[in-house]
Amino acid sequence: MKFRHYITLIFIMFVASSCAKTPTIVVSPESINLRTLSPGESVEDTFWVKNIGEGTLSAEARSGCDCIELENELPDAIAPGDSFPLAFVYYAPDSAVVEKKSIFISSNDEKNKVKKLSITATVRNKKLARGDSTITFIPFASKETQLKNVSDNIMRTFFSEVNSKLHFHPVNPSKIIQDIISDHNYGKKPISKIVRKWSLMDSVRWVIACQLSLGRDSSVIGKCSVVDGFSEFPMEFSFRTAIPKAGSVFMDSLVAFFGDIGNRYRNAMMKGMQIKWAMQRKEVMNKPLPKMQFVDVRTGDTLTEKDAKGKILLLHFFGIDCEHCEEEVKWLTDLANTHPENLIIWGVSIDMDKPDSVEIFARQHKLPYPIVLPTSESHRRLTRIYGGATPQTIVADKDGIVREFFVGFNRVFIQRLESLLSSLTNGTSSKNTGAEK
Repeated sequence: MKFRHYITLIFIMFVASSCAKTPTIVVSPESINLRTLSPGESVEDTFWVKNIGEGTLSAEARSGCDCIELENELPDAIAPGDSFPLAFVYYAPDSAVVEKKSIFISSNDEKNKVKKLSITATVRNKKLARGDSTITFIPFASKETQLKNVSDNIMRTFFSEVNSKLHFHPVNPSKIIQDIISDHNYGKKPISKIVRKWSLMDSVRWVIACQLSLGRDSSVIGKCSVVDGFSEFPMEFSFRTAIPKAGSVFMDSLVAFFGDIGNRYRNAMMKGMQIKWAMQRKEVMNKPLPKMQFVDVRTGDTLTEKDAKGKILLLHFFGIDCEHCEEEVKWLTDLANTHPENLIIWGVSIDMDKPDSVEIFARQHKLPYPIVLPTSESHRRLTRIYGGATPQTIVADKDGIVREFFVGFNRVFIQRLESLLSSLTNGTSSKNTGAEK
């Protein structure tokens, strides 16, 4: 009798185990080739994690090196049929190398408890030197016969006259065009950024890229972007002319452009920085601060975002040689003395290569708040929220959510910040969606 019960119990356990719903993890793709990068470049990409089983999937991802930063965590539970992105940022080293790195995903899939994802990157040294005076022309036009002839005409004129009129050395565009098209970020990032990258890599100082089209009166319209390998922001010029004169008018426009290059640089920089700050603001506003780690230059203490928990945190990015930063430092000193209970101020120096000078600055000014330098890993993260100019201020509320992002120091900034601090202190803050002034 006991034997029969034993057999029955085994049978029930077998049926139960065979009917148990189990998860199955699938990641697409399992390997990513980031292709060719320049030293210090960062690239974003995404793996997709999917549960094709019948049970709930639980998974956790971790980076295999400091050079890979995970943008998000996987959820605690992924239902059958659901998929979830795993975004990451790869930071290329400062020297040429071929790297093969990994991300590991641990899960409750019994057949795939640890899944290894591969990331490959080829880092090449930049070749462009300051003394280079190389230039090339890249036309973009439809395959229409008339425009093809116009494009060929401009190309011939450019290569025959650019040296005599501008003293630049023309370079065949075939290689840089192929590198641009093959770039990992082609179609994802602005074309000017990719062109500039390959300008540096392929040793071409100036790249003139023109979009050609036909007007209603059969004239040729050229909208040209000028990328300087040593300038972050592209410049522009345009021309319109009759088809037979396309080559000569293009060259006249190019010569006129370089004749006013100083103003072109300034205008491009002002426009580019405003766009960059607006995008940076949109990226960080009303989102949690990234994980950060700083070192106080006076005490050597380590500070993290957790040290500001429950208080308002103001990050002031400054340079020790920045005149406007000096003005803001004086104002922040008064602010720190006015709000000693609920406000934490950290002065974040951008002078990573001058730690001794930063310490001298901090001691000479006798500031009532820490002057800090980010660790190398935190510096990478901060470059994604730091707008690239000083002074710059970021304010996070007591929950670590960014409520203000401002570049510069003026009356508008003071009014906005004082109003924000008042509302945060009184617990009446709401999401700040205002545009950068």
